[in-house]
Amino acid sequence: MLTDIYLIRHAAPDRSQRIDYHTPPGPDLTAQGREEARQAAVFLAERGLEQLYVSPFARTHQTADVLVATLQIPVTFTSLVAEHAVRESVAQVQARVGELLHSLDQGEQRVVGIISHGSPIKEMLLLLTEGRVQITQTFSQGNPAPTAGIWHVQRNAEDGQWHATLIFQPLELL
Repeated sequence: MLTDIYLIRHAAPDRSQRIDYHTPPGPDLTAQGREEARQAAVFLAERGLEQLYVSPFARTHQTADVLVATLQIPVTFTSLVAEHAVRESVAQVQARVGELLHSLDQGEQRVVGIISHGSPIKEMLLLLTEGRVQITQTFSQGNPAPTAGIWHVQRNAEDGQWHATLIFQPLELL
Protein backbone atom coordinates (compact mmCIF):
# COMPACT_ATOMS: atom_id res chain seq x y z
CA MET A 1 0.00 0.00 0.00
CA LEU A 2 1.27 3.45 -0.87
CA THR A 3 2.39 5.63 2.01
CA ASP A 4 4.23 8.43 0.20
CA ILE A 5 3.96 10.00 -3.24
CA TYR A 6 6.36 12.65 -4.51
CA LEU A 7 4.69 14.74 -7.22
CA ILE A 8 7.51 16.28 -9.24
CA ARG A 9 6.91 18.96 -11.83
CA HIS A 10 9.25 18.76 -14.84
CA ALA A 11 12.26 21.07 -14.83
CA ALA A 12 12.44 24.30 -16.90
CA PRO A 13 11.68 23.76 -20.60
CA ASP A 14 13.00 25.81 -23.48
CA ARG A 15 10.01 27.96 -24.36
CA SER A 16 12.00 29.73 -27.07
CA GLN A 17 11.69 26.64 -29.26
CA ARG A 18 8.84 26.84 -31.73
CA ILE A 19 7.48 23.50 -30.59
CA ASP A 20 3.89 22.93 -29.45
CA TYR A 21 3.99 22.81 -25.65
CA HIS A 22 0.89 20.62 -25.19
CA THR A 23 1.62 17.97 -27.84
CA PRO A 24 4.35 15.33 -27.44
CA PRO A 25 7.25 15.54 -27.52
CA GLY A 26 7.10 19.24 -26.58
CA PRO A 27 10.21 21.31 -25.83
CA ASP A 28 13.46 20.04 -24.32
CA LEU A 29 14.91 21.23 -21.01
CA THR A 30 17.15 24.26 -20.82
CA ALA A 31 20.55 24.22 -19.08
CA GLN A 32 18.76 25.78 -16.10
CA GLY A 33 16.21 22.95 -16.25
CA ARG A 34 18.93 20.31 -16.12
CA GLU A 35 20.40 22.04 -13.05
CA GLU A 36 16.94 22.20 -11.42
CA ALA A 37 16.52 18.47 -12.04
CA ARG A 38 19.95 17.80 -10.52
CA GLN A 39 18.94 19.75 -7.38
CA ALA A 40 15.69 17.76 -7.17
CA ALA A 41 17.64 14.49 -7.50
CA VAL A 42 19.92 15.45 -4.61
CA PHE A 43 16.87 16.34 -2.51
CA LEU A 44 15.14 13.03 -3.30
CA ALA A 45 18.22 10.84 -2.83
CA GLU A 46 17.41 9.91 0.78
CA ARG A 47 13.61 9.69 0.43
CA GLY A 48 13.38 5.97 -0.35
CA LEU A 49 11.69 6.20 -3.75
CA GLU A 50 11.10 2.78 -5.27
CA GLN A 51 9.98 3.81 -8.76
CA LEU A 52 9.26 6.82 -10.97
CA TYR A 53 6.15 7.16 -13.14
CA VAL A 54 6.77 9.69 -15.88
CA SER A 55 4.81 11.58 -18.52
CA PRO A 56 6.06 10.74 -22.05
CA PHE A 57 6.88 14.37 -22.95
CA ALA A 58 10.50 15.39 -23.67
CA ARG A 59 10.73 17.73 -20.66
CA THR A 60 9.51 15.07 -18.21
CA HIS A 61 11.63 12.34 -19.83
CA GLN A 62 14.75 14.51 -19.56
CA THR A 63 13.91 15.42 -15.94
CA ALA A 64 13.60 11.69 -15.20
CA ASP A 65 16.95 10.96 -16.87
CA VAL A 66 18.70 13.34 -14.47
CA LEU A 67 16.88 11.94 -11.42
CA VAL A 68 17.52 8.31 -12.34
CA ALA A 69 21.26 8.96 -12.73
CA THR A 70 21.27 9.76 -8.99
CA LEU A 71 18.42 7.62 -7.64
CA GLN A 72 19.09 4.43 -9.64
CA ILE A 73 15.44 3.34 -9.62
CA PRO A 74 13.16 1.97 -12.36
CA VAL A 75 11.06 4.24 -14.56
CA THR A 76 7.66 3.64 -16.15
CA PHE A 77 6.46 6.07 -18.81
CA THR A 78 2.70 6.57 -18.81
CA SER A 79 0.36 8.87 -20.70
CA LEU A 80 -1.91 8.84 -17.62
CA VAL A 81 0.18 11.74 -16.24
CA ALA A 82 0.77 13.52 -19.57
CA GLU A 83 0.27 17.25 -20.05
CA HIS A 84 -3.32 18.56 -20.05
CA ALA A 85 -4.23 18.49 -23.74
CA VAL A 86 -5.76 21.55 -25.39
CA ARG A 87 -9.21 19.96 -25.91
CA GLU A 88 -9.18 17.84 -22.75
CA SER A 89 -11.50 18.71 -19.87
CA VAL A 90 -10.42 18.88 -16.23
CA ALA A 91 -12.71 15.89 -15.58
CA GLN A 92 -10.81 13.89 -18.21
CA VAL A 93 -7.47 14.79 -16.61
CA GLN A 94 -8.86 13.79 -13.19
CA ALA A 95 -10.09 10.47 -14.57
CA ARG A 96 -6.77 9.47 -16.09
CA VAL A 97 -4.58 10.53 -13.15
CA GLY A 98 -7.10 8.86 -10.84
CA GLU A 99 -6.69 5.63 -12.81
CA LEU A 100 -2.93 5.66 -12.15
CA LEU A 101 -3.33 6.57 -8.46
CA HIS A 102 -5.86 3.76 -7.97
CA SER A 103 -3.58 1.27 -9.70
CA LEU A 104 -0.58 2.33 -7.59
CA ASP A 105 -2.60 2.09 -4.39
CA GLN A 106 -3.48 -1.53 -5.23
CA GLY A 107 0.20 -2.43 -5.71
CA GLU A 108 2.98 -3.30 -3.31
CA GLN A 109 5.09 -0.16 -3.62
CA ARG A 110 5.12 2.19 -0.67
CA VAL A 111 7.05 5.23 -1.94
CA VAL A 112 6.88 6.46 -5.54
CA GLY A 113 7.62 9.57 -7.55
CA ILE A 114 5.48 10.91 -10.38
CA ILE A 115 7.07 13.35 -12.84
CA SER A 116 4.32 15.29 -14.54
CA HIS A 117 3.00 18.76 -15.39
CA GLY A 118 1.18 21.51 -13.49
CA SER A 119 -2.42 20.60 -14.31
CA PRO A 120 -2.15 16.84 -13.69
CA ILE A 121 -0.23 17.52 -10.46
CA LYS A 122 -2.99 19.86 -9.27
CA GLU A 123 -5.64 17.24 -10.05
CA MET A 124 -3.67 14.51 -8.24
CA LEU A 125 -3.34 16.78 -5.19
CA LEU A 126 -7.09 17.44 -5.20
CA LEU A 127 -7.97 13.75 -5.67
CA LEU A 128 -5.60 12.43 -3.02
CA THR A 129 -6.57 14.98 -0.37
CA GLU A 130 -10.26 14.96 -1.33
CA GLY A 131 -10.02 18.69 -2.00
CA ARG A 132 -8.38 19.55 1.33
CA VAL A 133 -5.02 20.57 -0.13
CA GLN A 134 -4.02 24.17 0.50
CA ILE A 135 -2.37 25.56 -2.63
CA THR A 136 -1.46 28.91 -1.13
CA GLN A 137 1.04 29.91 -3.79
CA THR A 138 0.97 29.47 -7.53
CA PHE A 139 3.85 29.77 -9.92
CA SER A 140 4.22 30.66 -13.60
CA GLN A 141 0.97 30.25 -15.52
CA GLY A 142 -0.94 29.23 -12.38
CA ASN A 143 1.06 26.06 -11.72
CA PRO A 144 0.89 24.52 -8.21
CA ALA A 145 4.69 24.04 -8.21
CA PRO A 146 7.67 25.77 -9.78
CA THR A 147 9.67 23.89 -12.39
CA ALA A 148 11.29 20.90 -10.62
CA GLY A 149 9.18 21.67 -7.55
CA ILE A 150 8.10 18.71 -5.43
CA TRP A 151 4.93 18.04 -3.45
CA HIS A 152 5.12 15.32 -0.80
CA VAL A 153 1.78 13.60 -0.33
CA GLN A 154 1.77 11.31 2.69
CA ARG A 155 -0.88 8.95 3.98
CA ASN A 156 -1.68 9.33 7.68
CA ALA A 157 -1.25 5.90 9.27
CA GLU A 158 -4.09 6.47 11.74
CA ASP A 159 -6.93 7.70 9.54
CA GLY A 160 -5.66 6.84 6.04
CA GLN A 161 -6.10 10.43 4.80
CA TRP A 162 -3.54 11.97 2.48
CA HIS A 163 -1.81 15.23 3.44
CA ALA A 164 0.17 17.31 0.95
CA THR A 165 3.03 19.76 1.39
CA LEU A 166 5.13 21.60 -1.18
CA ILE A 167 8.53 20.53 0.15
CA PHE A 168 11.06 21.48 -2.51
CA GLN A 169 11.76 24.38 -4.83
CA PRO A 170 15.06 24.55 -6.75
CA LEU A 171 17.41 27.40 -5.98
CA GLU A 172 17.21 30.30 -8.38
CA LEU A 173 20.14 30.41 -10.77
CA LEU A 174 21.75 33.79 -11.25
